[in-house]
Amino acid sequence: MTFRKFIKHISFVLLTFLFGAQTSYAKTELSLPQNKIYFSIEQNQSFQRLEKEVQPNIGFLQEKFRFVMSEGVSAQNNCNFSECFVGYLANGVDDLFSSFTHLKNLPTDTKTFLSAKNWDNALLTKLDGDLATTAFKNAIDVNPQLIDAWEIAIPHSGLRTNVTALNKIDNILSSGRVTQSKLKNAINGSLGDVLNVADNTNLGKILDRLNLSHVNDAHFDKIIQRLDDYPNLKQDLLNHSDWFETFDDILDNPGKYWEIVRGAEIPNNAALNHWAQGFEDVAAYNKFKSIHNLTDNQIVKQVTLLIDGTKIRIDYLGFKNGKYYLGEAKFTTKNKNWATDWISASTDNQKIVFPKLENGNVNSIAIKATDPDKLGELKDLFNINSSSPITAADLPAIPYNSNLKMNILGSGSNDLTIEGISNITLK
Repeated sequence: MTFRKFIKHISFVLLTFLFGAQTSYAKTELSLPQNKIYFSIEQNQSFQRLEKEVQPNIGFLQEKFRFVMSEGVSAQNNCNFSECFVGYLANGVDDLFSSFTHLKNLPTDTKTFLSAKNWDNALLTKLDGDLATTAFKNAIDVNPQLIDAWEIAIPHSGLRTNVTALNKIDNILSSGRVTQSKLKNAINGSLGDVLNVADNTNLGKILDRLNLSHVNDAHFDKIIQRLDDYPNLKQDLLNHSDWFETFDDILDNPGKYWEIVRGAEIPNNAALNHWAQGFEDVAAYNKFKSIHNLTDNQIVKQVTLLIDGTKIRIDYLGFKNGKYYLGEAKFTTKNKNWATDWISASTDNQKIVFPKLENGNVNSIAIKATDPDKLGELKDLFNINSSSPITAADLPAIPYNSNLKMNILGSGSNDLTIEGISNITLK
């Protein structure tokens, strides 16, 4: 066969294939099921036309590039792309990061992952700055998903380049029990403050704890609520991050509160040792206010009373328009019928005094206080007009008559909500 005949033969074969391809392969489709992305080249559609259509979304293009490079197979046909076209796709993503010192040097897969986020320049600049940390950049090169963990940890500079911490955050996300938005809200708030001050050992323990099976979105709501509503409790964890396990044990099983606290080596004056105050300071307090239509400045908390010579501590003393209101919050880890069980939940001295109040056997109720701050609160409560500090002798005696009301507010079992209210009827 002469060279000219050989060329004619090859040309004929090529033309036959091309015309057949137009007839038989009217449409070539590529799909990426994981992200539900659909990519198609219609009949008679040139690469130049495709190039113009997809250019605005570099992330989309790069996803297609990854698919073609890794699979090279469509749902209907095998499809071979030229190196020139593939190179164009890759270069589109490169152009997106070309002005950044470190982002431009990321591997293609990492650039692809990042480009799909459509971050603004400010966020990309922050990430580019953190990539100056070699260990962090090396980790991102290997595992692009750590970018999600970095995004969650953005407010905390000490956390967002800590590779060990980021891997643990990535593990929490990968578990599927916690949504990225919930974890982000928690770490952007009080929980993140605790994580940011913890040493590496306790930081790892806390993040491992957050990856246990009981931790889900609802549990994160409890963590956020507790730390946000009780600053003293948050301060405990800021000062002692190693207490987080005890904190989370109680959140997970409040019914074992007393057992957990007794087993933990935590000082008696720590807020964590006064978990029941969550009920006293919020749920019961707000209910007491609403029952009697009182405002905060019409209530003093934790007041000592001397009733016929027996001293008790009452949770709330309210005063408005000449009327007195006593309130006592009772937190329990057991099921109780508060209509009858309130007496069993009382302290020894309360068990003496409360029945006296109910049965009308009371002769005197005096307010006792020595602490200057408490005396100042009581002075304001009763609007005592004095330019100098007062003493307990300056406080009014509480009358035992129709101007006195009393409530006992009980919690639910293992709960910080109101389960029952007992109104002690005074005779």
